[in-house]
Amino acid sequence: MDAKHKLLKIVQEQGKEIYSDLTQLEACMIEAEFEAAFIVQITAILKTGCLNKAIIENRREISQNTKRLLRRQISKLYEISESELAESLSCIFYSLELQSEPLESERLEVLEDSKFKDLLMAARQGEPAAQNRLGGMYLAGDGVSQSDAVALVWFRKAAEQGEANSQYNLGSMYSCGIGTIQSDARAAAWFLKAAKQGLADAQYRLGCMHASGRGVKQSDAAAAELFRKAAEQGLPDAQYALGSMFLRGSGVNQSNSDAITWLRQAAEQGHAAAQQCLGLMYLDGRGIMQSDADAAAWFRQAAEQGYAEAQNGLGLMHSTGRGVRKDFSEAASWFRKAAEQGFAEAQENMDRLMGM
Repeated sequence: MDAKHKLLKIVQEQGKEIYSDLTQLEACMIEAEFEAAFIVQITAILKTGCLNKAIIENRREISQNTKRLLRRQISKLYEISESELAESLSCIFYSLELQSEPLESERLEVLEDSKFKDLLMAARQGEPAAQNRLGGMYLAGDGVSQSDAVALVWFRKAAEQGEANSQYNLGSMYSCGIGTIQSDARAAAWFLKAAKQGLADAQYRLGCMHASGRGVKQSDAAAAELFRKAAEQGLPDAQYALGSMFLRGSGVNQSNSDAITWLRQAAEQGHAAAQQCLGLMYLDGRGIMQSDADAAAWFRQAAEQGYAEAQNGLGLMHSTGRGVRKDFSEAASWFRKAAEQGFAEAQENMDRLMGM
């Protein structure tokens, strides 16, 4: 008997008792992959004479230890793995919770109650945009009690209807293990769905996964292709990543000129790492006419954003007078800022400067 049938049998035999246990598992941040029909089947059994408003209102006060003990006891008794059980029970609880009225403490403060009801009603009626918005509010605690688990449920409902932003949000939650078990494979699967719809953030995140081999087969070529798609939409992170790949010749033919093109686009949008990299290319005259002044200018833009490597670089330029006026005091100031962020080379440069 598989886990689904075992769990169904438990519910049929111990409906009220199991429902009481389920309310104590609300904080299990693992959502199930069971079919909707199966969840509805169990939910219907549990709701028959078992829906206790007092239990729901006090659900947030149940201890974590009780939840863990319940999982272990039921798992051992019915030979279901703890992970299978936790996924099943948590999903059933969320299904019940979404059919109940929100607690007063969960209502929006920034919107009128009628507007919250309209949003909630639209989400429950299957409107993807409303579901995505509600998921974002629960994730951020924006006017409602923050809940990663409830956010996950709403994002999944919208994502399964093809809402690209929810697909991306769901992928992000899997990637970071927020509200669920961390899973690179599932993250990549949801990022792929959103990326196919042209969502630049999803293309970039999936590109990063291909570059590192997390959750997908490692492929610099696939990463570069995805970075390009996102970069062409103007995403600075993707422009920087693509520029870096051209600089290294990873997944693309090495090209300093292409690297500079993409790095400049990112740098002009305020991307600190791209500004630092572009500064180095000007400093070395790599693929571009050498210019100490331009190098210093790009270092300064990154340094003023707190980028430690650029702060150290600007300090070096002030200590030697390359591209800027020679000023030991200014150099020491930038070295200090970089050193305070743990940039070891800056501390060495500071010590060397003080010894002059």
